[in-house]
Amino acid sequence: MIEIVAKAQQGTERTSLDVQETPVEFNYKIDDLADITAKRSPHSLRFSMPRSRVNDKFFAHFYNVNLTSGSFSAQVKTNVEVFDGGVVILHGILQLHSVDEENYEVSVLGEIADFFEKIRDLSFQDLFINPNDGTLDTDLDHNLTASNIKASWNILNDITTGQVGDGVIVYPLSDTAMPWGENGDKGFFRDGQFGMGLGNSEIPPTSQKPSIQIKWLFERIAQFTGFSISSTFFNTVHFEKIYMTLATEQSQIVLRDTYGLRIGLSSDTTIQPFPISPPLTNLGPYLTNETGLYYDPDALFQSGVFTAPFTGTYTFVLSFKFTCATAPSGTSFTVYSAITGTVNFNPVYTDSNTYDYGSDNHEYNATAEIEINQGDSVEFNLISTNALVPIVIYSDDFGATGLGTYVSLLNYTADGGIVNVRENFPSMKVGEWVKEISQRFNLVLLTENENPTVLNIEPWNKFVDANTSFEDWSTKVDIESIEIEPTTAYQKKQIKFTDGEGQDWKNSWWQDNVGWVKGQAIYNNSNEDFVTESQVIGGKFQPLRLSTIPSTFWNGTTQVPDVLVQRFYAIGIGDTGSKTNVSAKPILSYYHGVKPISTDTSVFFRFGTPVDNTPFYTYPFFSEFSDTPVVDSSLSLSWGYDYPDNITSFYIGEGVSLNQCFQTYWARFMHTRYSEESRVMTCKAYLTPQDIRDLKWNSEYFLENAWWRVLEVNNYATGGNELCNLKLIKVIQSGNYNTSSGCDARPHQSNVNGTISFVNNITGLVVTPTRVCCEKYGYVWNEDDGVCMLKPTGGGGGNGGHGFEDGLVGGFNGGVGIDPNLADFSAISNTEVVQGAIIERLPFSKGSGITEGGINGSVQNFKMYLTTTDGTNTAALTPGGETDMLIGFNSIYLITANIVTVETGGASGVSGRAYSMTYQASVGNVESTAKNIGTTTLINSQGEAGAVRGLSIQQKQTTGNPPFFQVLCQGEVGKDVAWVLDINIVQIRMPFVAPSTNDAYWNLTPDELIYLNIASGDTLIWNLA
Repeated sequence: MIEIVAKAQQGTERTSLDVQETPVEFNYKIDDLADITAKRSPHSLRFSMPRSRVNDKFFAHFYNVNLTSGSFSAQVKTNVEVFDGGVVILHGILQLHSVDEENYEVSVLGEIADFFEKIRDLSFQDLFINPNDGTLDTDLDHNLTASNIKASWNILNDITTGQVGDGVIVYPLSDTAMPWGENGDKGFFRDGQFGMGLGNSEIPPTSQKPSIQIKWLFERIAQFTGFSISSTFFNTVHFEKIYMTLATEQSQIVLRDTYGLRIGLSSDTTIQPFPISPPLTNLGPYLTNETGLYYDPDALFQSGVFTAPFTGTYTFVLSFKFTCATAPSGTSFTVYSAITGTVNFNPVYTDSNTYDYGSDNHEYNATAEIEINQGDSVEFNLISTNALVPIVIYSDDFGATGLGTYVSLLNYTADGGIVNVRENFPSMKVGEWVKEISQRFNLVLLTENENPTVLNIEPWNKFVDANTSFEDWSTKVDIESIEIEPTTAYQKKQIKFTDGEGQDWKNSWWQDNVGWVKGQAIYNNSNEDFVTESQVIGGKFQPLRLSTIPSTFWNGTTQVPDVLVQRFYAIGIGDTGSKTNVSAKPILSYYHGVKPISTDTSVFFRFGTPVDNTPFYTYPFFSEFSDTPVVDSSLSLSWGYDYPDNITSFYIGEGVSLNQCFQTYWARFMHTRYSEESRVMTCKAYLTPQDIRDLKWNSEYFLENAWWRVLEVNNYATGGNELCNLKLIKVIQSGNYNTSSGCDARPHQSNVNGTISFVNNITGLVVTPTRVCCEKYGYVWNEDDGVCMLKPTGGGGGNGGHGFEDGLVGGFNGGVGIDPNLADFSAISNTEVVQGAIIERLPFSKGSGITEGGINGSVQNFKMYLTTTDGTNTAALTPGGETDMLIGFNSIYLITANIVTVETGGASGVSGRAYSMTYQASVGNVESTAKNIGTTTLINSQGEAGAVRGLSIQQKQTTGNPPFFQVLCQGEVGKDVAWVLDINIVQIRMPFVAPSTNDAYWNLTPDELIYLNIASGDTLIWNLA
């Protein structure tokens, strides 16, 4: 028999409600076979409860619209326990749907439904408003100062005003579109003794963006909804290191004014006149009242002493209520400020009024503006100009309730401010954020009857592995009702696991030229005959892309190669390469603490202004990887494998992580749903209330000579006399890597020579990889040496991004990707068949590509410059200082150079004399060998008499390296000549020709060239960073 015990919405009273005699049906389900990202909750079907005296009282006579009785509200949740035969089968929320003359129509939802309902449309701004009284929670707020930013780098520090916890807020080092430093003294750059706070440069604290620990944020969300969290995964060292960058959607961090303060006297105080007391009486020991009419939410006053959170001008109001006990009259007094204990004898306020003494009450208000440096303290001192009469200052309204003597902060003007953390969260809903984090780590969220307000959260792998319950349900099931089907009806043809596109320069470059969002993973279903739909998982975050800090103008070669930062800007086209701050999606990263800026211990940066900043020799290092440097076992926050950024940095290194999010958290799950062994059973069963109470979603049940997990229990009717409907999925013994046709091994580690070692899926012993296994996991098979090689750009799967087939990395199914037939020789750019992408794009160029009718081509444009002082042929420079332009593999270039020159001085120079020219030349690369096509031709020239200048485009090649070209400028003896060049390249890729060398060329990111020799006679030339 069913019993429903309800808790009063207000108070602790419990009521056993009257329930109909007919059985009530319940459905139990936490996920959905058809949508692997959906979360479900146990619930009842709608049922009726009689209009009894007990129920009418509990529901406050809801049917009578003219009667106000009781405190029940249909808009407030009602906690209930559902008993069947005295056994709790559900802790949940009772919802009233309607009432008529005879019945209340209701339903019961599992507790976790309340969690999802509360966060579904909740904004992050509302997350920090108390739902009970509407008060604003500002505990995360903090002063935006250089010292606070640096203090945040130590996770044992808590810089928040509300002391929410150590290490909750940490500031990465970020470039938010600060100037390049073209004047030699400003901007986010480092050039000798200039830049990064050196020389006259500044890194203002307002240019930085905070990050928040996602473990703390998830727990805060649970707390807001009335839940707590139990999770082994959340307490792992790796998860606790994951942070989300805030303020990414705006150009600068959002600050707020101080909420103000008013500090009053703790008691009436007598100020003795000089010389009975010292010349000045410090009011600090008496200004300690912060209750009632007095307040200090930002805790700027401590024991009567004000401490400036940042350098600026502060405006105080000084209000005094006082009496003087005796005559004479005609006396005034003066208020002085003391900055960090030193009295400033330029008075803050001098009272020039004449007062009557005796029993008269006196009051005056003064406004004082004081310039204070960050961290300095301020105290207020009082002196009476009458040497005989003591003054009594009051803590209340002369003995009555009301304001007494106090100091208040009216406003301030400063470069810094108080960070309004609440307004720096992304615009997505909290529900979207929880879904995105849950998808990233394939989290299972559920509650249990024993602790209905505790959210149990674990990755699916850990959840199923934690099972200790194995039962035989053979006697409970109606054998004749059993139906077994494949999982085909619930499958998708393709599932793309991806971040969203980023607008910053590094993400944009990758997206435009490689053709997909960096680090995406694609699961390709081999069951192509019966499935058609596709699905995208993720997209609310964007990839973390780190870059070095450039030297001087544009993107000069870094002088601090181990410092890697986020850059929140796009680069404009033009001579200056101007930065434009761009909006970004939230970014996840692991925080690894502080790292040395340089092995040279004299190298340092500064925050703040040139006058008051202090040096720092370490910086906060964030990465997509869980370890620094990266090792094979490192976890990655990318969905799938793409060639990592910054492998030349010590803190990244050349280690290769094999543990991206898909492989770590999803591959095994997908195998259980998409394997040929996968089966779904539907049947009818007699389940007892004890079975429902003890139901665990990771428990295994023996049926039909196999083990199964329950997916759904539908139409469970209270009373225990009716069959319910079960849906179960077969338990498949699987791991993150699973045996498939032709492959029973998995990647084990990457090696310094670029090969990948494999081990057997079952024994774990090292085995010789096969071509099938190598290509299944997205790597490149070298047929000559019989080894599996690291593939340079990920993408795999031939579908734009890391591909997977039935839980494994896909094997070049066509589309974007390196043709496996070419993998053992001269692999060409991974962008060659992406419509609109540039083939072997020079990292400093702009343009577009074309792929039509089997023809691959592109057009590129970039700028160069130079100053000549004689007639020597001198190579022009790109803004980044490059002189050598690689010629794409098996490509022909038509190069057009438009040049403007002007004399700027020199012994024979005439300042302002101009000369303009247009030259053309063709160069080529055939199988890594320079192809001579013709000489440089002058197309057009015009200029003033006396100017004679020339240009040649020369093709060059050194032994063992690919061909390149230089633009050589010939000036004039005794003349200083400035050159600006506009270079256009029209390129066509020749059809494939059988190779004669073992060279491979890739152009992946817009940074300097790297030459990596991996074996004798074999050279890889990558343009990475």
